[in-house]
Amino acid sequence: MLQEQDYENAAKIIGCEAKVIKAVAKVEAPKGAFDEQGRPTILYEPFQFGRLTEHKYDGIIVNLDGNDYPLSLKGKWSIERAKYGKFSIQYRKLDAAEKLDLLAARKSCSWGMFQLMGFNFKECGYDTFMLFYADMHESEVKQLKAYLNFLKSKDLGKYLVSEDFISFAEGYNGSGQVERYAGMIKDACNE
Repeated sequence: MLQEQDYENAAKIIGCEAKVIKAVAKVEAPKGAFDEQGRPTILYEPFQFGRLTEHKYDGIIVNLDGNDYPLSLKGKWSIERAKYGKFSIQYRKLDAAEKLDLLAARKSCSWGMFQLMGFNFKECGYDTFMLFYADMHESEVKQLKAYLNFLKSKDLGKYLVSEDFISFAEGYNGSGQVERYAGMIKDACNE
């Protein structure tokens, strides 16, 4: 578990206030960095799995608890098409996708308290995906270090310093739901 000093040290590296880093973590992983079973919090991204597997699994679905979820999608991202579902089913979706392509499935998830996408492992400071994967499982401290490396690689820290959450949201999560995501970070900063 991260201590206050960890947030303070990270804030000094970026040049922002610690509350901003805490706010991003709260928005990205509101239930925490790890689930009840001690696994890193994940979100399975079917659009990314489609992209990473060149769409050869598009149309494949998995039925979980009576609901159909796409494992691979093509086209413009939307939350409705992604059909993410509850946090509690993300590992079950990952398990199904791993049977099709283990590495692509794992790279298609966002990991830990900052929901870093697996395919961004190099931007997070790792030579291989498996080193990233191991650190995401190890500790929040390792997740924070990966996050700081990602911010540096994408030059996003400046937006946390100026609290320009619109620009941060677009750079960090892409163009979908920028205002909503930025508003959530701002609200979390003010709590």
